Amino acid sequence: MTTAELRQLIEIPETVTFWGITETITPLLVEEVFGNGKKLLVLSPLMHRPNYFIVRVDDSWDCGDMADGDEIQSHIEAIMRSCEDQYGEPYDYDDEHGNELEEREYNPQFPRVDWGEGCCWNTCDWPVIA
Repeated sequence: MTTAELRQLIEIPETVTFWGITETITPLLVEEVFGNGKKLLVLSPLMHRPNYFIVRVDDSWDCGDMADGDEIQSHIEAIMRSCEDQYGEPYDYDDEHGNELEEREYNPQFPRVDWGEGCCWNTCDWPVIA
């Protein structure tokens, strides 16, 4: 399955309830593939929950309960960096005309990624092609 095909199956708006608040979100696919890419990782920056990214990772990686020894921990910084590279970080260094700002401006709108409070993860099943 190509990245474009997978994106069409994943990036579909869904209605979720998080802490009693119902809203519509759209999961986002990270283009970079880690390892063999046969397992789907759900990665949610705590500052942006319930929004989340879907990342293709190696199917041999233990992505369980975030406990010590969880193999994903040795890769999480690279995965987080990939999200930032693709979707941006929450700070603007240039204005809308490309001029450098004297002070960087904070713009935390998802999908710009603010990892300040950390993240949580789990796995999900591959979408079914109808």
